[in-house]
Parts: sequence; C-alpha cells; structure tokens
Amino acid sequence: MKMMKNSLYDKFQALDCQNQDDASYIVDIISSTMPHRIGRTSEGFPIFFIECVNKAKVSDIKLKLFHVAFNCECTIKDINSRESLIKHSLLFNSTP
Repeated sequence: MKMMKNSLYDKFQALDCQNQDDASYIVDIISSTMPHRIGRTSEGFPIFFIECVNKAKVSDIKLKLFHVAFNCECTIKDINSRESLIKHSLLFNSTP
C-alpha cells in the first residue's frame, strides 16, 4: 500500500480528540485507494475502522494489548465534517 505524503502517525496526531462525544469518532482516511480509516478515542488512543465485506456474526477478539470488534455500527465524522453511520470492524487499544 502506497502511503500519501503525510504518514499515518501525522494523520493520527492531527485528529482532535477534544471535539467529539462518546457516540461518534473524528476520522481520516488511511489511503486514498482503500476505505479504511483512522480515528482517535476520547482517551487519545488510535482506533482503526476496517471495512469488511463479510457481514456474518463473528465473536470479538480481546487480547492483552488490543481489542478487535467485528461488524460494529458507529457514527464517524471525517475531517471535512461529513457525518455518516458505518458498520466496520474496529481495532483499538485494550484498557485495563
């Protein structure tokens, strides 16, 4: 995957965790050729929104360092202030 000029870390750093509520995430695209997105939790950790084509019910994966939640419905706001309801799999930091 070819990354755009800004690195993924730069995109994450640019996301503002102060301007969101618990029901939505502010996100940016990871690549112009893929529908996946990166966001920032209200605690300031990265969260990845992975578009999946399989809609079958799959059990979530909870590991020591991260958590994968499949087929989650959530509200996202892209950096251009467009809001949408999506169903993606989420990859995020596990909290103790």
